[in-house]
Order: sequence, then C-alpha cells, then structure tokens
Amino acid sequence: TDPSVSRQDQRRNMVERERANMQRAHELGLGPEPVGAVTQLSNGRLAFAYRMQPGSKLGEDHRAIAPTEEAQALLRQPGAMGRYAAGIKRLARAMADSGFEHGDLHGGNILVGPDGSPSLIDWGMAKQSDKGQRPLDVARRESSALFVLGGQLTKANEAIEGGSRGGNSSKPSIDDYLGEVNSRTWQAEQAYRAAIEAHDKAAFEAGYEDQVSGPGKRIQEANRLV
Repeated sequence: TDPSVSRQDQRRNMVERERANMQRAHELGLGPEPVGAVTQLSNGRLAFAYRMQPGSKLGEDHRAIAPTEEAQALLRQPGAMGRYAAGIKRLARAMADSGFEHGDLHGGNILVGPDGSPSLIDWGMAKQSDKGQRPLDVARRESSALFVLGGQLTKANEAIEGGSRGGNSSKPSIDDYLGEVNSRTWQAEQAYRAAIEAHDKAAFEAGYEDQVSGPGKRIQEANRLV
C-alpha cells in the first residue's frame, strides 16, 4: 500500500509473502510444501512451485455451497468422514495455538485427500495474529476456523447421505455452539475494554500524581486487567 513502492516490487512482494505464508503453513502441518524460490517466468509472471497435494477441492470456489462430486466420492469411502472431522479439528487447533490464520477459508481452499483428510491451499491472505495468546483470542481463532470447516463438514455429510437423512439432526447444534463461542469471546473483549476504560477514567478524574505511590499495587492491578 506504500505509493513509493513500484508496481513491480509490489507484485514481487505479494508473491514472496504468499510463498513465506505457505512455508509457515507447511511447518504447522496445514498445507503443502513450497519448493525453490520465487521465479519470473518467460511471460513475465512471477511464480513458485510447491509439492503436489493429492486430492480434490471440497468446493468449486468461494461461491459454492455443495461439495464437488470428486470430494463427495472421496468422502463416501469407509472412515473418510471421520478422518475429515479429525483433520479439521487438528487444523483449527494448529491455527488457534500458533496465531497463524488462513484469511480466506472457504470450500475452494479446502483440499480433501484420498483418505478424506483435509489440508488448506491458497495462502495469499494468511497473516500472523498480532495479538497475544490470551485465552479469548485462542478460542476465537479456533471457533472461527471450525465454524467454516465444520459448516463444510455438515454440507458434505448432507450431500453424501442425501438431504437430512442419516442422523444429521444434531449437526446444526455444532454451528450454534461455535456461534455462541464467537459471541462470548466478543463479549469478553468488550468487557475487557470497558474495564480498562473505567480504570483510566477513574485515574484521570482522581488526578495523576507526579510521584507514583504504591507502584507494586498498581502493577498488580495492571496485570490483573491484562
């Protein structure tokens, strides 16, 4: 976004960033491994290679609701849905614990492997969270990822088993629960900010002192708020 940076350098920075994101994702067990450096092709485009990840996209693209026929065929195999469910739990937990978020989660970026295990592709919009590892931040990251990945699991299960048959009645409660987690983490953030603002307002109204009295107590109060 810096206007002093040339368009060519911006293009290279974008590709270099995506390659670095993919490397980080691979180290966390989230996606395929990039190979080699960013290269300029004969047609002028910038590119980098990564190892082939077998499988099929869960959705055609970000607009798709139903799983692709190829993904459905993979997930119909015995045990495949269970491996997918275990896989999305692992992916969401890894992103939550590391603070490294995909940034563009949808069915088109979820790859279903031959045995049903999922992985994530297209890391151009990924980012490392600048927030600390507060419990509410970890919970929000994990529930947000599961909300998308789990929602895709519900759609896949309905498509494979045919509509609402096959005991799917309990699935919507998963989405409800994840939505509640997201709501409660937001409320916790608002309560946190309100406590800080109330503390600052009280200090302002009391008047700041040139010499701080009881620094140990004040440090403890600050740590409690954080």
